Amino acid sequence: MLNKRILIKLVSSNPINTMKTKALGIFVMMLLISTAGFAQELFKVLASKGTNKAVSGGVESGLVIGKKLMKGDKLIVAEGGYVGLAHASGKTIEIKKGGSYDVATLVNEVSNQNTSSSQKYVNFVSNQMTSGNTNLAANRQSNMSSTGSVERGGNYKLYQGTRMEVYNTDKIVIQWMPVDKSKGFYVTLVNMYDEEIFKSETNGNSITLDLSQIDGSKLDDNSAKIVIVAKNSPELKTDDSYFLTFITGDKQKKVTEELAAMQQFNSENTAINKIVLAGFYEENGLYLNAMEKYQEAIALEPEVEDYKTAYDQFLKRNELIPAK
Repeated sequence: MLNKRILIKLVSSNPINTMKTKALGIFVMMLLISTAGFAQELFKVLASKGTNKAVSGGVESGLVIGKKLMKGDKLIVAEGGYVGLAHASGKTIEIKKGGSYDVATLVNEVSNQNTSSSQKYVNFVSNQMTSGNTNLAANRQSNMSSTGSVERGGNYKLYQGTRMEVYNTDKIVIQWMPVDKSKGFYVTLVNMYDEEIFKSETNGNSITLDLSQIDGSKLDDNSAKIVIVAKNSPELKTDDSYFLTFITGDKQKKVTEELAAMQQFNSENTAINKIVLAGFYEENGLYLNAMEKYQEAIALEPEVEDYKTAYDQFLKRNELIPAK
């Protein structure tokens, strides 16, 4: 009988077996390296204001949207700075106090609750914000090329297109391009019989509607037409092509359930959570709800240019800026 040690030696000396063993060893090694790298990734940067930096392996680098922060990294936040982070689990945190932070210790800010919904939309927002950009703020001027323009005559054009779905237990923003010399507007929602179901007025070129206050029993086919008229020029108004359609049935149920799960976990009234909610609504095709969340985020952190630029990009990406 062959000695076991000799048998092992004979098998391992076979060139084919040796190649397979080496190949397997390389594959296992690569897998271990990949797994170890993934496990160490703790946070992703979603917004940054100020000269904030990350230190990895003793090397400093500026923060850019989408940058990954690993377990051994340090985060240096400038005085008066701001950093919005998303944990790998989907939990978001904001850092507004200047100083140096060990990235690993920031995990203490993260809850252990189930975050699958939040994680999905954090990734969606991050991908949209980093698509084709390394510095959002540097590109903001080009992103804003159409948002501040004024029509020289003609009727009003809404930013949201003609027929838009909305989730009716939230607020939405209706925004239109201002017409030259207009001074205030009446905004009305009517059903198919031109019965008024909502009316308000504003001096700006946008209005926020609380949809929970609208009487759904007066709606026909779950839709309402939007009519905007200039106070000083009644002949200047929207045409008959702008409608809100309130989602119902399975889609409403899905949105309600996912929204409840997300808000249970990321319930803080922070700008970064508003941005994630905006991503949630955008992914579900509810652009008016998304617009409201972007504007809420900007109102909470008006000095963070990344959020303003993300909003501009959202409008362009979904063709919500009307053509001139």
